[in-house]
Amino acid sequence: MSNTNLPKNWLFTTLGKVVDYGKTVQVEPEQIDPSTWVLELEDLEKDTSRLLNRKTFAERNSKSSKNLFEKGDILYGKLRPYLNKVIIADQPGCCTTEIIPIKVPKTLNNRYLFYWLKSPTFLHYVAGQSHGLNMPRLGTAAAKAAPFVLAPISVQSMVADRLDHLLARVDSCRAHLDRAAAAIKRFRQSVLNAAVTGQLTEDWRVKNGGKQPWERLKLGDLFSEKPRNGYSPKSVDYPTSIRSLSLSATTSGVFQDKHFKYLDVAIPDDSHLWLESGDILIQRANSLEYVGISALFTGEKKTFIYRSCSRG
Repeated sequence: MSNTNLPKNWLFTTLGKVVDYGKTVQVEPEQIDPSTWVLELEDLEKDTSRLLNRKTFAERNSKSSKNLFEKGDILYGKLRPYLNKVIIADQPGCCTTEIIPIKVPKTLNNRYLFYWLKSPTFLHYVAGQSHGLNMPRLGTAAAKAAPFVLAPISVQSMVADRLDHLLARVDSCRAHLDRAAAAIKRFRQSVLNAAVTGQLTEDWRVKNGGKQPWERLKLGDLFSEKPRNGYSPKSVDYPTSIRSLSLSATTSGVFQDKHFKYLDVAIPDDSHLWLESGDILIQRANSLEYVGISALFTGEKKTFIYRSCSRG
């Protein structure tokens, strides 16, 4: 990206040249009024910027220092910035020091800045600049050097208005799709229930020799081997010959081989941990809605081991 690719009067610059990123005012717990809004990263939904909780200092009873912010400030989550947690403050308050309040000068529209911090260009930049293995953060110097496209202030308002309108429509479409997905899920469950109780094939069975009795068995009686738990050592951030499936590989109910982690351990060739095509993976530990979810493994032999699941 460069100035030659931009419309007239637009400027390609850096974030640090348009806002004073990193300049914060900290306050200690004893200085915070009990009714003050205290924002934590967990209160923000990733990607959507939806506020999930709004709690006061009295409700949080926090013991750590906080960053003060004013109404209209941009609140940017610098911890694990790939989660895309950004919000415009609709009232004054204070927040965890993992959130950076950004004062917006008169040359900027705060909604325009908000959308830029959520843009693919900015997210791609911070993904390459964050430091820290398990809990990556965007450093102040890196944030100041981040790319920024500065449009004339009148155009900024137009861009922000247009994005407000278009993204509201996207949210509406997503809500409709979510409702449709829920209906499809209920239908799928009804069909599966009919199948395993004999209702789905009752007419066929009557036409082909009458109703045949169904035998009730325990699920374990059908397995060729007793289900066994997986192996969950600490993963590494570099490629190895051992790929361990994560829960996400089976959460959808369909095996997805892109969800795995590398392990730097030795797994014997004859270990039961190696998956074979046709194995069934059952989630034994997760949030309640996912416990029991299963998927049929369709990968190549000895390409993956399993973790946090039972194998049948």
